[in-house]
Formats: sequence, C-alpha cells, structure tokens
Amino acid sequence: MGYQCQPQLKRLLSKSAIIGNRTIISQAASYTKLKTIINGSTKSYKQPSIYKEKQVLVPMSSVFASFGAKVTHTSKTMTAVKGKTKVVVTLNSTKATVNGKSYVLPIKTQKCGTTLMVSYKLVNKMFGTTSHYSTTYKSVTFTTQKASNTVGGIKVKFGTHTYASKSQAEYDAVLKKMEEKMKYVDNISFGGEDYEQYYYEYLKGARWSGDKSDRSDRNVGLASAENALADLVSAKVSKSDMEKYIKYKCYLHK
Repeated sequence: MGYQCQPQLKRLLSKSAIIGNRTIISQAASYTKLKTIINGSTKSYKQPSIYKEKQVLVPMSSVFASFGAKVTHTSKTMTAVKGKTKVVVTLNSTKATVNGKSYVLPIKTQKCGTTLMVSYKLVNKMFGTTSHYSTTYKSVTFTTQKASNTVGGIKVKFGTHTYASKSQAEYDAVLKKMEEKMKYVDNISFGGEDYEQYYYEYLKGARWSGDKSDRSDRNVGLASAENALADLVSAKVSKSDMEKYIKYKCYLHK
C-alpha cells in the first residue's frame, strides 16, 4: 500500500492492521502545502503541491495538464504525453521512463488522498522548465525556457532587450540579478497573504457588499480586489498578467 498524505501534524503516528493474511500499515506523514506557480501565474489545484521528506511533490495530472500534456492513468501507473515526449510513472516507485528510457526520481511516486503525486523534477525533465522551491514562501515555481535571440552579438533571453549591455558577460550579470529579483516577486502573494483568496474570488465574479460597515475579512478583501483589479478587468487584461502586475507593485512597495 502506498504512502497516504495527511495534514501537517505535531507528532508522527503509525499503526498496523491485519486484514485476512495481509498487514496494512497506516502512516500519518508530516508535510507542508505549497503554492504552485507556473510562468508567474499561481495555480489553484484541488490537491496542492507539497514539501515532504525534504522533497517537493506535485499533483501530476493537474501540473502536467497545465503544460498541455494529455494525462491518462491506470490503478498503478500514470502516463503523460505531449508532442513526441512520453513519461510513465508507477505508484510507490522511484522509477520513471521518459520516451522509454529509465529516469530515477529522488522520492517515490505516491498518493495524497486519491491524487498521484510525483517529484517536481519530472516536470523539468519533460517540459524543459527551470524550477525552484521555497519553504519560506511555501511555493514551487516553474518557468518555461524560451529560445534565445541574438541582438548585436548578444544572446538575449527575452525579446530583443539587451538592457544596454555592451557584452555577453555584462548581459548575463544583469539578467542574473533580474532573475533573482523575479524569484522574490513570484513568491509574493497575489493581493497579499491576507487577501489572496479574495482576489481570486473577485476574478471569478465575487464582489464586496457595498456596505462599508461590514469589516469582515471577505468583504474588505473583495473591496481591496475591486480597487486594484477593476480597471484591469475592464481592459480585459489576462489573469497571469494581472497577477504579475499586482505582485510587482507589492514588490516595489516593500
């Protein structure tokens, strides 16, 4: 029987039960929930990513589908296909295959409730993303690598911007500093830790009551969201761009 995740506990408890001639071990495992951020957009999955046993596990079906992969499964395996790339994992095993070639994961593929969880490193392997996780900000971030362009002899990562760099070394140094700052921005909550859930509710159509005497967290949070997002929504700005804009504004006010 595979590992079963349960909410973070102060103590770890375990017990065994004998059914017929089988011994079933039930183990309560400590873990921390993580936000999943893909290309700057925070994803809302029914089963979130988790940090467990010093490793990051992500809900395979949800995350891989977010990258456009078609995901199928049996009772013990899950297969993801995108283009010419095919990945197969097996429940309760560290072994995976990528286009038929063996790939070893740092932690067993396991279930959290009914959701199959897999090492975040498999996302990088299949989609060529870069990733980082933060236990401080409780998040795991994936960024899709973009093909580089050459401008004035400098290989640039984004569009045609060289940031006034005079050499590749200078450009690389500038980009490194920018990426370090963007990692911080990615980990900022959309609308702040207190109001993040209400900002997402606002984008789904929820609105504050209009009653200023109602100081409930939800009403205040929705009012804050309206103040920050109403013009962006009217301008039909995409959700991911709104998230980046609000997070960057928060960063500038730090």
